[in-house]
Order: sequence, then structure tokens, then C-alpha cells
Amino acid sequence: MSDSLIGNANKKDGQNFCAVCREPLPAGVPFCPHCGPPNPPEDEPDEGMGGGQTFFRILLIVILFGAVAIFKLDINLTDNTEEISPALPGIKSPADTGKEKEHVVDFETINHIKVDKSQVRQKPSIKGKVLTVLKKGSKVTILDSNEDWWKIMAGGETGWISKDDLVLQIR
Repeated sequence: MSDSLIGNANKKDGQNFCAVCREPLPAGVPFCPHCGPPNPPEDEPDEGMGGGQTFFRILLIVILFGAVAIFKLDINLTDNTEEISPALPGIKSPADTGKEKEHVVDFETINHIKVDKSQVRQKPSIKGKVLTVLKKGSKVTILDSNEDWWKIMAGGETGWISKDDLVLQIR
């Protein structure tokens, strides 16, 4: 038998001796009859990952997830002036600086009066002169807006109506 099967044996003058009790081993016996078979080495307990390694792996997963999301959602990180949604036709957004933006519009906006009668006024105020009265369902084109009023064009007249009088539909 090979020495690796004998375990804790030591050789002296061709004779094998037990490394624990120093008794001679009989020929062909793989371990000491008094001590028994050698114990296998104990495995060191698994200590797991340290805090730094755990943080690094989580950070790596978050970065990878973010990169995939940016790629899949086609997010542009370089141009912060892009609007999230296209503006309604004729309404200027704060991002516009005197220059009209061209939008590719694949939808249609339909704006119509939702109340029985809506007064079109000369200025955006209840004190503005009434230019005309529009009936429910009349379609209008929005030209501008402020907090409470829409500047519209309908039937050749341009004026202001209350935002409460108009329904905006996007199709």
C-alpha cells in the first residue's frame, strides 16, 4: 500500500509506526489498530463575502441594470432641453426661445367648447370686451395660453376664452 493510505504513519528502518502512539504497524494494515483511522482534515467554515465585496457586487448590478434600461428605453443623456411630450400646436413652451420647434406629430388635437355658450373676449380677463359667443361643440384652434385663459381662433375671430370652457382631445 502507498504511504498516503497509511495516514499518520512514520517509517523507521522499513517499519511503519503510528505517528500518534508510536506503536509499530502490522504489515499491510492501513492505520493503527489502537488509534483508529486518521480523521479527515476539518474544512474551514465558509465566512461568506465581506461588506465591501457585497457593496461592490450590488453597485455593479445597479450600474448594469441602469445601462440596460438606458439602452432599451433609448434615453438620451446628453440633451436636457428635449421636452418629454410634444407641445400642443400653437402653444409655446418655456423651453422655446423665440424660435419655433418643429415637432413630428403623429396625433391630432381636437379642441371644442364644452359649455352651452362661451364668450370670446378681447383680452384674457372677465373685463375684456366680448367679441363673439361660441356654442357648445364649436371647434377652435389654440394659439396661446396663460394661467386661466386660452387664446383661440374660431370663425375668423381671435380672442380669449376661459380654460374651463374648452375640452382638449388628442387622437
